[in-house]
Amino acid sequence: MDENNTFQIHLQKLAHQDEKTFETIYTLGNGHFGVRASNPLQGNNSHYPGQPGLFVNGFYDLTQLSYGENYSGYAQNSQTICEVPDPRFIIFEVDGVRSDETPYNVRLVDKNLDMRTGVLMDIFDVKTPTNKQFRLTLQSFASHADKHLFVIRYSVSALNFTGPITIIKQHPYIKQQIQSNTTDMRAAQRQTVLDRTFIQSKLPIMMISTRKSQLALIVAQQALSDNPMHVTMLDDLPSYSKTFDLTQGMTQSFSFAYAISYPHPLLKATLSQPAIAASAEKRLANKSFKQLLDDSAAKVNQFWKNSDIELTGDDALAKGIRFNLFHLYQAAGGDGMTSIPAKGLTGPGYEGHFFWDAEMFMLPFFTYTEPQMARQLLLYRYHTLPQAQHRAREMGVHNGVMFPWRTINGEESSSYYPAGTAQVHINADIAYAIDTYVRVTGDTDFLMDYGYEIIVKTARFWLAYGHWATDDAHAGKFVINDVTGPDEYTAMVSNNYFTNRMAQNNLSIAVKYFNQIKHSHPEKLVELNVTDEEIAQFNHAADEMYLPYDEKLKIKKTRRSLH
Repeated sequence: MDENNTFQIHLQKLAHQDEKTFETIYTLGNGHFGVRASNPLQGNNSHYPGQPGLFVNGFYDLTQLSYGENYSGYAQNSQTICEVPDPRFIIFEVDGVRSDETPYNVRLVDKNLDMRTGVLMDIFDVKTPTNKQFRLTLQSFASHADKHLFVIRYSVSALNFTGPITIIKQHPYIKQQIQSNTTDMRAAQRQTVLDRTFIQSKLPIMMISTRKSQLALIVAQQALSDNPMHVTMLDDLPSYSKTFDLTQGMTQSFSFAYAISYPHPLLKATLSQPAIAASAEKRLANKSFKQLLDDSAAKVNQFWKNSDIELTGDDALAKGIRFNLFHLYQAAGGDGMTSIPAKGLTGPGYEGHFFWDAEMFMLPFFTYTEPQMARQLLLYRYHTLPQAQHRAREMGVHNGVMFPWRTINGEESSSYYPAGTAQVHINADIAYAIDTYVRVTGDTDFLMDYGYEIIVKTARFWLAYGHWATDDAHAGKFVINDVTGPDEYTAMVSNNYFTNRMAQNNLSIAVKYFNQIKHSHPEKLVELNVTDEEIAQFNHAADEMYLPYDEKLKIKKTRRSLH
């Protein structure tokens, strides 16, 4: 097989041939946002089977959680990543019939993702209600050179007619009215309501805001210099519109770029509208599709230089590994304020929450290949330390911090305590990830400025949450009761082996780094109020941590809770 082919995801090679699968597999993202590979004429029309959308990492709304009986410590609000207008969406008008008003027949011909450059190619054959047919080709990418940009080129060629076709590029809806899965908890969505206002500008710039979380997102749109267009008001919306005379055998192409801001507090975004508009105009001014693509592809190429795994003898496996690496790269937040959602940025699965998976399963890849990205992912946990401290006190833990099981904003969002909040091993998972990062990269600045504070505060949690056993079976051992380990189907047990072993490691690395820091930066220990006495307690608990083992079966085990 041609080596380049192992970087291509061809539609015909996929086993599952359904719309939502395509949209997910061919999602484009860059850690800041993800765009599902939808039918570009779909919009919010339920006539089509897909689920289009733009998902911005960290842009969420709240929905109050409901319990039969509400207890102290239960999460009070879900946090759900918002589904905002699809930048692939386009409207065509032929013979006075608009595709958003009367559905056109759209047949998917081909898709191909070039993972070497990050460019997705889509081909559709479209038939209008008046039986005129044209081919629509899309080239699109989420920029890895400028994480705010999504860029798309449309090419249209007539198949059975000669005559005019009008393209309209606008967003007449704020959220797709597409039926979502309500039976699968991994895919369930909340009924959030978004608001939109247009900002005074030369460009179509909309501010999208949430009602409960009070966040705002600024999305600006620009027709690129390849085939310039002017902004007009159409249906009371700022829009791009142009009529082309098509001739069979000839192709007309036009390109757009979207500048997508980071989420901001609504008040700040409202007060900063002029500055935000000016920044968007500057970012998109005088750009061509090729220029933006070359810049992005260079970054993707650098990623492969750092991260590619070359296999011979099994082409399917080689492509599968590259596909996984590419989606990891697309999913990882790089702003220090976000992490990696459980489903990446491919859609609303698991509501866009961050779990322990980010630190234990995904972050090691970046630690060894893209350490600056790993650093940013760990900074997210540092920036949510205040919420983790509040959560510990809320749960009656008088010292240390307690990171949430599933979250976006740093607060617990799991509505099921036994398989959520009780998985306290996440504290030790985060400490383990920090230790791994520091050992691999030698980034002592991160350790001093951010990492050791997390390690110490998570270590303090274990001393406060666990206790010294006095019963005959465990006398003199440090035990941790009433937890749920990674096996979520065995919930609420005492001395889960994984949890105890990870807690032991957490305590041990707090001691290890204390012994380094007291010589190099003793002022840091004063700042964190770390004393010799506390370190001795950490060391003692680590040495005497109860690690259950069945001598007869020769296996590590977990003892069931007695209550």
